[in-house]
Amino acid sequence: MNKTTSISVICLALCVGYFAGREHLKYEIRSTFNAAMQDASKHFEEGMKKAFTVTPEQKAADKKFRDDMKKVDEAFSKLSANIETQLRAIQKEAESINRP
Repeated sequence: MNKTTSISVICLALCVGYFAGREHLKYEIRSTFNAAMQDASKHFEEGMKKAFTVTPEQKAADKKFRDDMKKVDEAFSKLSANIETQLRAIQKEAESINRP
């Protein structure tokens, strides 16, 4: 083989190796990115499931909160009625004092 043929073969082999290496690198990056996205998607799904799943403890706490709020409403209604009664009595007393 002459020198020109040897150099041509070496250059051709380097070019083929270079482009094959680039394609392999692209494949590795693409497969790594896909694996990362699948893993992130899995973790996101698990997080959303935990965030929006109602546990029995949460249900019990919600029921207790509603019951407590009902008691507060009842107590406020009684207090409001009592205040209105007292206010009417004070108004009547004020009217009787103001009349000659």
